[in-house]
Amino acid sequence: MSGFENSARVESSLDSALHTGDKARMSCPFCEDAGHRDRKRSLSVSTSSGFWRCFRCDMKGKIGSLDRGEDYSERGSRSVADPEEEVYDKPHEFYPLAHDRSEALRQARRYLLGKGKRARPVPVPREIWEAADLHACADGFWQNRIIVPLYAPGKRAWLGWIARLWFHEIDPSAEGLAALKYLYPRGMDKGEMFYNQRVLDLDTEDPVLVVEGAFDCFSFWNDACAMLGDCSHQQMQTLIKSDRPVCVVLDGDAHQKGWTMAARLRFEGQHAGHVRLPPRVDPDEVDKGWLLEEARRSISAPL
Repeated sequence: MSGFENSARVESSLDSALHTGDKARMSCPFCEDAGHRDRKRSLSVSTSSGFWRCFRCDMKGKIGSLDRGEDYSERGSRSVADPEEEVYDKPHEFYPLAHDRSEALRQARRYLLGKGKRARPVPVPREIWEAADLHACADGFWQNRIIVPLYAPGKRAWLGWIARLWFHEIDPSAEGLAALKYLYPRGMDKGEMFYNQRVLDLDTEDPVLVVEGAFDCFSFWNDACAMLGDCSHQQMQTLIKSDRPVCVVLDGDAHQKGWTMAARLRFEGQHAGHVRLPPRVDPDEVDKGWLLEEARRSISAPL
């Protein structure tokens, strides 16, 4: 089958795809041709540019109609916010931690509680385990990791997850997956939304803290969302439209990036500020009251 025919086949399925912003996700017909049921909707389409790619079989191309000026940004009636749709199926070896007492996940609980030499220096309160629906995995591909689900705001469909080793310091002799602090499911687009994005809709005049990682949110559960990497165009547009003021608080070594984000937000008319942390210091490692007060002050202070 030619590239044109492949793209035409993708285009014909757009009406049944799951749409969010300028992205559409669908089951890959090429994977299914090969006998692999694609329940994770591995094929992603940019409805603004027409480029598409399957993150499972790596088939890719561009929808030809986009070159003729047709607009697909509003095509399709289904959304990833549909509470009955799970973009990712939760692996059976993931177990919730909120009420866990098993020996298999004892090390995961100790890590979160800050107990032991390789535990987190900043404990995660038990109430956050349930609020964030934290899971853990003791064996298999995701073994020895805390699993942090990523949800659509107000919904319980899994849009992906962050899998973090439950050792604060990685063994220098570790190899392969054991040497990677973070893992994500294949094909997960970290730039589609923020982790804990729900806080942007809370009715308060207090600024929301924009941080880098999901674990940075746990000390500021109702006041922080995480980029999970660099700020994407879609995330920036979300911040610009937020009713809450925005304070960018990145890790101490990334303060210049945080200043640039705050400057862009102010240019776009958003009430925004920036707090610079000491080098190699994460937001959850400083005094909570101090950081929230600095965030409020930064909104009206010069950058």
